[in-house]
Amino acid sequence: MVTSTSEGASHRALIEVTPELQRRLRDPRVILGWLAIIAGAVALLIGYWGVSGTLRTGKQMPYLISGGLGGIFLLGLGAALLFGSELSEARKEIAEVRELIEGLYETREEAGLASSNNLVALARANTFHQGDCVVVANKPGVASITRTQIERRGLTPCRLCSPVV
Repeated sequence: MVTSTSEGASHRALIEVTPELQRRLRDPRVILGWLAIIAGAVALLIGYWGVSGTLRTGKQMPYLISGGLGGIFLLGLGAALLFGSELSEARKEIAEVRELIEGLYETREEAGLASSNNLVALARANTFHQGDCVVVANKPGVASITRTQIERRGLTPCRLCSPVV
């Protein structure tokens, strides 16, 4: 984002909020994670400040318990929330890529480019073969199949010709 002044000079904003950042900040785990991390750091600093003011162990214990353990817990909680948000984002991106790949396979099959090695199967068989496999040579009912058909029928590759999808 660029702003201009009356003098004609332009200044860049200190923090630019990109659409990606806006989308990420809509996830409550990100906001809560950062708030927990900040609260944990403050608790640790208060605990340290309280402990450093006295040499008596009895007076140091409340600061260690509330500031130290509470601060460490909040830091861990914040890290877990941020990690969960990142993991969720990665899963969404993987799902999008998977959909794109499946769409490409379908487009490829529709265009007739499904396989360069001519995959075939018998109508009631559990295996698929290369077109020149001796197992299906000269058998009636041999038909070409696509990758999608192989997956739908749950066919396994022939052990003799080892076809590649």
